[in-house]
Amino acid sequence: VAWGGFQARGFRAPAGGTAGVSVVGAGTDAAARRLFIAVQQQFIARRRGRPSLLQPPVNDMNDIWTQQEQFEVGYTLRKAIVGGPAGVLSGLERFIEETQVDEVIVSANIHDHAARIRSYAILAEVAGTSPDHQQLAPLPLSADTATTGREALASSM
Repeated sequence: VAWGGFQARGFRAPAGGTAGVSVVGAGTDAAARRLFIAVQQQFIARRRGRPSLLQPPVNDMNDIWTQQEQFEVGYTLRKAIVGGPAGVLSGLERFIEETQVDEVIVSANIHDHAARIRSYAILAEVAGTSPDHQQLAPLPLSADTATTGREALASSM
C-alpha cells in the first residue's frame, strides 16, 4: 500500500528493499577516480545553482571547489563505488551488506560514453562472479576493450 491507498497489482517489492548507488568502474582504481571527477563536478554545479550537462573531468578539483564544497561532495557521495574490478566488487558487496537490500539500482554518470559502457560491463562481470549474485551473466567484453553502446547491446544478445 502506498500513499493515498494506491496498491500496485501484480507487483511485490523485494523483501529487503531497493537502494540506488553511483558506480564508476574502470580498468584501474586511478582511472575510475579520474572518471568520477565528472560526478563531483556535476554535484558542485547543481549545488551552485548552475546545472549543466555532464562535463569531462578536470585535472584538479582543488581548482574548482571550496573546502566546504569538497566536504559536502565527499559526504553526499560517500557510498559511491569507484574503482577497478576488485574495488567495484568489494564496494558492491559492502553496499549490499550495509543496506541489506535485495535489489540495487546503479547509475554511472561518466562523460565518455565508451567508458560508461565499460563501467557497466565491469559491474556486470564482477556481479556475475560474486557468490551472492551468480544469476547475473557477465557481458562478453574483455577488460581492455572499450565499445560503443550499440556494440555492447549487439554482443549481449
